[in-house]
Amino acid sequence: MPPWRSAPLPTDWPLIQRRILERDGHRCTELLSDDTRCRREATDVHHMGDANDHRDAMLRAVCGWHHDRLTAAKANAARVRKTTRFPSEKHPGVM
Repeated sequence: MPPWRSAPLPTDWPLIQRRILERDGHRCTELLSDDTRCRREATDVHHMGDANDHRDAMLRAVCGWHHDRLTAAKANAARVRKTTRFPSEKHPGVM
């Protein structure tokens, strides 16, 4: 299992993936900045919400380029960031 997945994909994932790719015409569903659909061939299926929700309504076909970016954005949003910019203790002049 890849390190970014919290649970394995279902055993019938290849069938689900094929069904979603066929539903979306084997074409990426991501919209470009001019609101046109990406013209690349879809090679991956992306989970739009929870990575463990494998319902067809929550899956869409995307090209590898968009899948990498969507997955990275989801991982970055989930990452907990600690800030060290400001000290946690009170300033000595403030009572």
